[in-house]
Amino acid sequence: MIGRYIIGMLVIATMQPAAASTKNLDDSVLRAVHLGDLQTSSFAHRKELAGALLQYWQSFNERLPRNSPENFAWLKTELSKSDNQRLSQALSSPQYALFHLESVAENCEKISADLVKAVGLNKTMELYLWLKFTQCYSQDISAYLQQAKLFDGESESGYRMRSFGSLRHAVVGKIANSLIAQ
Repeated sequence: MIGRYIIGMLVIATMQPAAASTKNLDDSVLRAVHLGDLQTSSFAHRKELAGALLQYWQSFNERLPRNSPENFAWLKTELSKSDNQRLSQALSSPQYALFHLESVAENCEKISADLVKAVGLNKTMELYLWLKFTQCYSQDISAYLQQAKLFDGESESGYRMRSFGSLRHAVVGKIANSLIAQ
């Protein structure tokens, strides 16, 4: 039963990677993945990676613009309508993208903070949090950044996404394997 759950979580984790932050924080996450060690992830490496992820998502969350109260009220009204055209326009708006990104950023910051506390304490909880964290880069965050007009998909903006493909492979590969082998 647990094996099927873990396999299911690993399948979910292989979805499209995406996330964003500054170049230095993105590079810090990439270094903390320790690409040279392909098979295992030590306690020290997992602790380092959890800390880098927390800094990354704190920065992302702090820099993310928020909807004004007026824009949020408009969005809430539009999302409650049954008119498909109005609902579609609301879901395609920069306001919705900001609303979604705020939710993702707050969730990923919380999971990262929980990971920092959990590494090395309880193998099952730590594995659960690493797998839960995969949602932070399994969503198409770059599309929402573009929809919110915060990223054009090409230039170096305040939102960088280079490290997250490597991170996805590290979590579903060597981190999960290392924790199961303990």
